[in-house]
Amino acid sequence: MTDYMKKVISRAQESGIAFDSPEDDCLRIIFPGKNAESIAVDIYFSETENNVVELICFGIAAFADDRLQNGLVLCNELNRKNKWVKFCLDSDNDLLCKIDLFVKEGSCGEECICLARRMAGLVDDHYPDILQAM
Repeated sequence: MTDYMKKVISRAQESGIAFDSPEDDCLRIIFPGKNAESIAVDIYFSETENNVVELICFGIAAFADDRLQNGLVLCNELNRKNKWVKFCLDSDNDLLCKIDLFVKEGSCGEECICLARRMAGLVDDHYPDILQAM
């Protein structure tokens, strides 16, 4: 567990945010949604680059092959509308949302929690559009 991960855990505990750790280098925070039932944000910590963190919201939606064009158009539209996050389709045509973050040790807890919450909110806000595109 990296020092940066410890800082995020500490901040999550101070804020009363529940989390788990599905992998040694990852924290998962699950936020309730208004449009989606829940939104899970995984926070990955690099063992080699302490100040680099990646936030990923996996499995937002799965696009069938015949709806793949809709998924690509949706990604472009969402990327135009939202700064700091990128929406993309993975090799299984699953929609995901990502943030690559450069952090400082003293502020990484607050930054990661704040951006995870913001990412979950964006995914939830756009969930009706995502369902329509599927």
